[in-house]
Amino acid sequence: MYLKKPILTYLEWEDATANSGWFGKQEAKDWVLKTRGLIREIGWIYFESKEKIGMFSRWCPADEVGDDKVGALQMIPKTWIRKRKVIKL
Repeated sequence: MYLKKPILTYLEWEDATANSGWFGKQEAKDWVLKTRGLIREIGWIYFESKEKIGMFSRWCPADEVGDDKVGALQMIPKTWIRKRKVIKL
């Protein structure tokens, strides 16, 4: 559901990670064990369902010339989220 008012939030989540290099089997096993795609971000949550959230990191509020503009949109599966904290201003 789209929220009536976006919520400023700190999130940590495990992101998918890739590597395009060539590896031997043991190196590939080691890479998987050592690699962590932990992301930390602050942004506004504007959509939330049971499965995912929608978030933007840039917000230009409406003025006399136009509507709100948002940027750096992301969709994050909730199963990836490790930490979530609402930020009060």
